[in-house]
Formats: sequence, structure tokens, C-alpha cells
Amino acid sequence: MISKELLSEVIGVDVRYMSDEYDGNLVPYETREGWKTINIYELAHKCKEWALGYELGYEIETKLYSIDGDIFPFANIYYRNNKSKSVDTITTTEPEAIFKACQWILEQKENNG
Repeated sequence: MISKELLSEVIGVDVRYMSDEYDGNLVPYETREGWKTINIYELAHKCKEWALGYELGYEIETKLYSIDGDIFPFANIYYRNNKSKSVDTITTTEPEAIFKACQWILEQKENNG
């Protein structure tokens, strides 16, 4: 699940409320204009664009990993200077891995002011 704060950053609109559950592939959220939805895969793409456009130029790469025979998506974060950062992003879906990586970036932004 993507946080309300991250969704606001990525789509550039003040999100007032988010539903706890997706409606199929749609993420429902409320703004001043009312309820809206965005496709989860479109949102994941927008998150990757947001990360790349962020001042340090983060690039998010997703991969599949096998753990005890089960396959999970995982995201690596690369800085513009080619250094990489592994963040605990193992999830059940690729969009969720991207959201976790972007949440980490947002937290770095908040912590560094």
C-alpha cells in the first residue's frame, strides 16, 4: 500500500484520505475535488519518474528473487552517482516494491529537510 504522503508527492495533489484497500487494480483516494482512482501500474510508473526527478536522481530497478522456492519482487535504488542502496522492499507485487522504495526516498527527504 502506498502512503497518503507519498501519493500526494507523486501526483502533486493534496490527498485527504485513502482507502485501505485497492479496488482491483485501482487505488482510490480523496482530494478536495472528491474521490478519484489511479491504476496501480500507472502509479508505480509515476513513482519511478518521481524518484528519478527527485534532486538526487534516484533510479529504481525491480528484480525477482527466489526465497525458499517462492518468487518475490524486490527493488534496488540507484543514485545518480551509480552507488546503490538496498532497502527492504521484498513484497508480493512489483508495484508494492516500488512504493516501498519510494517511501524510503520520501523519508530521506523529510529527514534531511
